[in-house]
Amino acid sequence: MASRKTYLYGLGSGLIAGALLLQLASIGETSVGLSDAELEAAAAASGFVLKDANVAWYNEDEVNARIEKAVEQARSEAAPATPPAEAPAQEAPPAAPSDAPSPMVYAFTVAPGTELTTVAKLLYELGLVSDYNGFLLEMKERGLAGKIQAKHYRFDAVPTTDELIEALITP
Repeated sequence: MASRKTYLYGLGSGLIAGALLLQLASIGETSVGLSDAELEAAAAASGFVLKDANVAWYNEDEVNARIEKAVEQARSEAAPATPPAEAPAQEAPPAAPSDAPSPMVYAFTVAPGTELTTVAKLLYELGLVSDYNGFLLEMKERGLAGKIQAKHYRFDAVPTTDELIEALITP
């Protein structure tokens, strides 16, 4: 009788241990099958943003560094080149002063994920907006703070605020 009791304890313990091991092995196999929309909704509900891994993303410091580099490059390209030395025997007549400013092209690129404050700073530095805070306020009042399109922009003259805003939000 005692040997049968020991046998049954061993059998019961083995079955319990096997069941536990089977449960532990099957834990990693279950997966939550979320669609892309469900995943985006779950991320938004948790305060996260999903970003495309194939697109280069920059933090604000990197964007500011790129803006500074682009501004310096644009200034160096816009600086007049030193005129070649002319022969002293030739005297050019003095140039008539021109009241018309030389045409200037304003070009810049907005990277994906660039914040409104960074874009406003760039526009202010380029002279496309005269009031940094006013531009920020106008964009926020219109509810367009997150609607700026990531692309290359080019203006042949300083646009009005409405024209500038329309260009920034048009895909």
